[in-house]
Amino acid sequence: MKKLFLKKLLFGLLLAFFVLMFSCEKEDDKIFLYLGKTELNFGYDNNSINLSISNISGKSLEWTVSSKDNFIYFSKSSGSLESNSYEQIFINVKRSELTGDSISSEITISSSIGKPVTIQVFILNYPENKIRLNYRINDAEYDKVNNRLFLLPTNCQYIEIFDVNEETFEKIDLQEYDYYNIKDIEVSSDGNYLAVTSYNYFYHIDVEKKEVVFQCELNKQTKSFVYAPNNKVYLFPDDYWDPDMYCIDFSSYQISTFDINGDETNAKPHPLWKYIYGINDYYSLLKIDIQTEIPELIYSEYINGMGKYLWIQGDGKKIITSQKKLLHINPDVSGYDVTGISEIDVPGYNYIFHVEYNTQKNEHYLIPSTYQDEIDNTILYVYDNELNFVREIELEQFFFTTTGNSYITEPAMALFAFSDTAGLKLIVLTQPKSGSYSQISAIEIISSNKKIVL
Repeated sequence: MKKLFLKKLLFGLLLAFFVLMFSCEKEDDKIFLYLGKTELNFGYDNNSINLSISNISGKSLEWTVSSKDNFIYFSKSSGSLESNSYEQIFINVKRSELTGDSISSEITISSSIGKPVTIQVFILNYPENKIRLNYRINDAEYDKVNNRLFLLPTNCQYIEIFDVNEETFEKIDLQEYDYYNIKDIEVSSDGNYLAVTSYNYFYHIDVEKKEVVFQCELNKQTKSFVYAPNNKVYLFPDDYWDPDMYCIDFSSYQISTFDINGDETNAKPHPLWKYIYGINDYYSLLKIDIQTEIPELIYSEYINGMGKYLWIQGDGKKIITSQKKLLHINPDVSGYDVTGISEIDVPGYNYIFHVEYNTQKNEHYLIPSTYQDEIDNTILYVYDNELNFVREIELEQFFFTTTGNSYITEPAMALFAFSDTAGLKLIVLTQPKSGSYSQISAIEIISSNKKIVL
């Protein structure tokens, strides 16, 4: 009887074990993750695809996403989901690490319960060194503290952040705001905040949090705006009848107006952060002292043939204007401080579209243009500290496929150029010259050993 009892007990234990194993196996055979896409096709120009991950089980679970290839990276690689909930992540491609023109890969999303899910990844890749973007760039700014490029696409739903050191992308979502009309972007001197304007709306964005932390309506469209010390930003309305300057204090979120007579002013901060210089609608040069609580207009002087835009470079003793004028200034003197005016020699072009200064090499990078508000130049021009022409930099062409799967090339036009903090990289934003490819842009990173055209 005792042996029979022991046999029954052993059988019961074994049965319980197999039932437990069977039930666990049944759960492990199930898929409790529902993904918003069945495959990811990046094509030639896309670097980032949004993917939703849903938990369709009756309990909470942990998830992870991975890839065997180092050219695929994720905005978030793990997380937790409650039952019947979801979250979205970005699957990104690092094109600088791609070889070949047609690449297949896969990503795997695993969960703490149930089977993992695998998604196929397909990438097409032109034989280019540049990084393609599947949108047209409306505006761009560079954060020299963290070597980050901020891109504002046309009709954007987001701001794209490109890390120059890692060559990776992140996004700041703007879908809940008036993103169709956002046109200008500025970055604070410490790189921690962005400001964007949309008609008469102003948005202040925390870069780390990737969210809008302050917004307001100014009842006026903004012509230009500049970050300033003491946690402030100064804005100039695009309104001939109301030329007041606005000031937003981010410490108190107080908005003030000052009678500066800055009629539709395009403004830039001086490197000393004591003054703002600008060109107003009357083609007068303005200098505004922002060292005190109430800004003071020091002067407003008409200068013939300046153009609408200006750049203040290097030591702050030179102002370059869009109509090729070089203004020598002494910002320490009281009153009118322009000590000399000369012409920058840019043969064949009437205007300057963009200027960047390399503080390490004492070089200026100019993008000249035939028209003041348009680009048409496929060469980047390099000038020395005194604005004497030095050399040209030829931009890499765009590749496109034909119906026979052969390549054709298209010249690249320069939009913006930015020098990194160390002065070793020049980051150039380009777009194809042909209007047939108007929704394509690119980032070309030119190192100090880039082949040049003398």
